[in-house]
Amino acid sequence: MIVEQVTSMESASTRELGLTRLWYLIGEWEGSGKGPDFRFHASARCRWVLNDHFLAMSLELDDAASGQPIIAEHSYIYYDRELVCLVSDIFGSNGMVEHTVGHADLRGRMVLTAERLSRVPTDLPLRRVRRTTWTMATLQWAFTVERDLGQGFAPYLEGQMRIRR
Repeated sequence: MIVEQVTSMESASTRELGLTRLWYLIGEWEGSGKGPDFRFHASARCRWVLNDHFLAMSLELDDAASGQPIIAEHSYIYYDRELVCLVSDIFGSNGMVEHTVGHADLRGRMVLTAERLSRVPTDLPLRRVRRTTWTMATLQWAFTVERDLGQGFAPYLEGQMRIRR
């Protein structure tokens, strides 16, 4: 499995260093985590798409207690040469759309902050979202989602993912 992931990284035709730093996300994943008042099971899939210009990622969170879906998201991550940063558009099953920008450091730690939110649910006073992912160990990565409801960023979700066997 490690060889398969490294091969995926090397076969990517993209020349954008900031995007290739995210090689550790490529694959089929499962994991778990917690929110403010719930625990979840997570599944994700990330792959190179459209001639390796984009990373396409899907993420699904199900409530650990009931098994009911909490949210599903689909996103495309790409490197914008004019802005000199990573950009992602994230589409959620609640109808919300996030347009985020950010960077990945030399070790692949990616921080994306919402530059624009569209179709925010009317009962959610959301102003900004910040998403962070990082590699933990071989075939493992973690993520956090922070929300700003008007008083600055506060933790919302945190989870860890491992390769699906």
